[in-house]
Amino acid sequence: MIWLTNVGLLALVYPAFYLQSATALFVCMALFGATHGIGYAAIGTMISEVFPTNIRASGGSLTYQLGNSLISGPASFFSALLGAFAFFLYPVYVVIWALVAIGAVSMIPETKDSALE
Repeated sequence: MIWLTNVGLLALVYPAFYLQSATALFVCMALFGATHGIGYAAIGTMISEVFPTNIRASGGSLTYQLGNSLISGPASFFSALLGAFAFFLYPVYVVIWALVAIGAVSMIPETKDSALE
């Protein structure tokens, strides 16, 4: 689901910047909301499965909080900085991190048959 969310983000990010009408804005907002909901529903399970049970809460919390503060926090700054050079560069920061997320999610092993301890 997280992989699908990031692919959806990649498909929507440039049309959201280039289709500049009220209808396109609302359609893109609705589609971004749907893809965000799909990914956000699965992220808690994915993060907790990465860590062993003895550090699951701490590892999951640290990962989530650091990711939000170090990657999402400066996103608007870097997008504005890139967009100052050329309009088509505004979404590049988002594209880069979506590709990183797709690669990272592709490397996470399946844990459904693993023992908890």
